[in-house]
This record gives sequence, structure tokens and C-alpha cells, in this order.
Amino acid sequence: MNVLLVAPCTDPNNPAQWPPIGLASIATALRDAGHTPHIADWPRMYKTTASFSRLVQELRPDVVGLSCFTMNVKHVAFLANIVRAFVPFAKIVIGGAHPSTLPARVLSDIPDADFAVRGEGEVPMVALCDCLTHPERHALRNVAGLITRDGINSPYFHPNVDAYGIPAWDLINPADYDITTDPLGRAMPILTSRGCPCRCSFCAANCVSGPKWRRRSMRTVFNELRLLHDDYGIRRFITYDEGFGSHKSTMMEFCAELDKNPWLNDTKFDCGTGMRLDQIDEELLTTLKAHRFRPLIPFGIESGSDRLLKLMRKGTNQQLIREKITLLDKMGFHPCAYVILGYPTETREEMEATIRMTLELPFRQASYMCFMPLPGTEATEQLIESGELPKDFDYSKLVGGAIAYAPKGMTVAELQDIRRKAILRFFWRPRILWGMMTSWREIVSMVRRLWRIYGKDRTV
Repeated sequence: MNVLLVAPCTDPNNPAQWPPIGLASIATALRDAGHTPHIADWPRMYKTTASFSRLVQELRPDVVGLSCFTMNVKHVAFLANIVRAFVPFAKIVIGGAHPSTLPARVLSDIPDADFAVRGEGEVPMVALCDCLTHPERHALRNVAGLITRDGINSPYFHPNVDAYGIPAWDLINPADYDITTDPLGRAMPILTSRGCPCRCSFCAANCVSGPKWRRRSMRTVFNELRLLHDDYGIRRFITYDEGFGSHKSTMMEFCAELDKNPWLNDTKFDCGTGMRLDQIDEELLTTLKAHRFRPLIPFGIESGSDRLLKLMRKGTNQQLIREKITLLDKMGFHPCAYVILGYPTETREEMEATIRMTLELPFRQASYMCFMPLPGTEATEQLIESGELPKDFDYSKLVGGAIAYAPKGMTVAELQDIRRKAILRFFWRPRILWGMMTSWREIVSMVRRLWRIYGKDRTV
């Protein structure tokens, strides 16, 4: 079958820079099964209705798969409507975070869709295309993860992610992407595992990428690195799966494999999703430094309150945070703090404790994000059960990181003001300003961050 896989616009104010690797992995599965996949990345290639409409008319796909986050469901519904208008015979399938976290409402949210898939899409999409090709041999009711208007199947997560092979990078040419402003040049993300080993109450990763952590073999990972290095000239890679920084053993094994592959000696690496603090010790940091890992590493600190860290299921506390951040600084690393302000039940005093902690510890950067009630998370479900959020909450309000929730006793505007003042307090210090001036990448990053926060109203 002729299959078009579409990455829609996630945030019109901040176009996606990351290549749609998930769609490329599905494309590999479809190609291996004898189908003909194509990928259309809307933010990078088809930014107008006219250009996308022309593509659909030229390809005349039998199946169109649309990746969907709940925040961009309206844009996905718009694209589905275009597909239905120009190729009415095509079967439209919705995949991604939205059907994985809200399976019961996805087909009503996108009325032009015929099906949706929850969980990983590789196996279900192949099975669905096989059903549509040979309906006499295959039954739709047996397609794992499939959502129809007659029923919802259980999500599918492959126990052996090596079976997925290498994403079809030829369909998302890395030369079309530049996700950094670093003078080292273009960087590409690399996935070493699927699923998340953590159970944070504010995150929906377990619904979207699976409740079990599943590693790719180093052989498969390094085969993909070689492809990107040799065929596309990539010299910088960003590990962007949750599992990589969650296990010291994986990071150590990765570095040991680097020693066996000297052709990678001209490359550098970033821990894109950071590391778990309880995995850090001097041995690991010494090894990472010796294997060309960038010293600026993000950490999900989240809060300066042990009470909130327990509610968030972070598995950390203030003593561990202070101990490990001090060690990182001592070893020459530049930790970056990611914190959440406005978590349910959080008080102003606890927010101040969080901000004060980021000022006291040797963080090089800090990202102050306000709590987002994401669908499928424990925290959001509790807010709905308590009546703080309506059952029909409009998640599209969260696009671009807009603040749509504040704890009881506080307004959204007050929370935004606390966040803005925290950013100024952190960055308007000589040590931080001087550090930024020595890095063009950090200057650009800061200008963008300030524009997003101060250049427009981010409350709803």
C-alpha cells in the first residue's frame, strides 16, 4: 500500500526542530513488509495548506497516518480534513500521544479519521495495512493497539525493540534539520531504548512509550550511529530517550563501545534528556568526560520541597540533589536545573524554596516551567477526580507551554509572575551572565527563552 506518514505542527509559535524519528521507524516497518511509505514533516516542508494539498494529490496515498499530540489535535483534524477532501478513498489513521492517553475520545476529536493506534505504531500499522490489502486474510479486531468506532484494543509495545531496526533516515534527510545553534554543526538525536523506567506523576511517558524500559542492543545503536556519521556527515549526537541517563550501566557500556569504534573519535555527545541523580558518581562522570560528552547536562530537579518530590514520585530528596549537583560542579560539569512551579497543592513558600535552591547550587542554567496538566498522567487524573479540572478539559490550551492551571489559592497570572521573577533572579547574576557571553549557543537560547516568556502572554 502507498502510505503517507505526517508530522503536523506541534506549536505554531515554536516550529519543531527535531526530525520525526518515530514516523521514520514506522516507515522502516512498512517498507520491510512490502508497503511504500512517505514522510511529510509539516513544520519543515509543508507549511501552507496549498503545498500540503498538492502533496496529497500527487501521492494519492491509500493510507495516511497522522501523528498527534493532544495540544495540536485541532491542527491534526484540519490536516485530516484536507486529506479527506482530496483523497476521499484514503484511510486516515491517528497515532502518537493523543490516542495513547485519551483513546476513548480521539475519533470524536478528529471526525475524518477512520482509525487510531495507541502505543507503538510499527507493528499495528503494518497489521492494519495488511488487513486493508487482504481483508479476506486478516481481521481488524486482531490488530493490536487499534482504535475503531466499535472498540479499543490494548496498546502494543514490542518486547524486543531491536526488531524495529534502524529508522528510515533517507525519508527524513538529516541535512534538512539543524536542531542546535552550536558551531560544531548539525546534531542528530539517537535513541538507545524505549519506555521509561520512572513513574513520575506529572509525565505520560508510560502511556506513550510503554510501562517497561526496553533497551536497544549496542550493535543496533552503533549501526545507526555509523549510518548517520558516514552517510550524512553527522558529528554530534544527542541521546534523547529517558532510559539512557537512568542507568549507569547503560552509559558505561555505551562509552566502552565507543572505545571499540575509533571511527567515532571525531564526534561529540549530549545527554539530551539528562541523567538520574542517583546514578551519578565519580567513576561515571570521569568516563563521560573522557568520551567527549558535553559538560552541560539537564537534570529534572523539579522541586525544592521533599513533600512535593514524594508526590511527584521522583525518588530523590534535597540531600541527594545538593550532594550530586555539588559533585558535578567539582568534576567540571555544568548542571542545568529543570523545575516545576505550581504543582498541585504547592504553596508559595515551597515555590520560593525551589527557586532559592536553584540560586544556591552551582547550576549553569535553569528552566522554570509551570505545571502542565497533561492527559494520561496521575496528577491530571487526581485533579479531574477532585473537580479542580473539568472532565472535558481542553488540552489544546497547553500549546506552547501556556499556563492553564494554578494551585488552589493562586491565580494563573500570579503563577506567571512568580515564574518571570524567578527567571530574572537566576539569570541576572554576574556569574551566569558572564557564562552566557562565552557561548553563542547560550546567548541564542536565552534570547529565545525570554521572547517566549516576556514577548507574549503565555497564560490562558
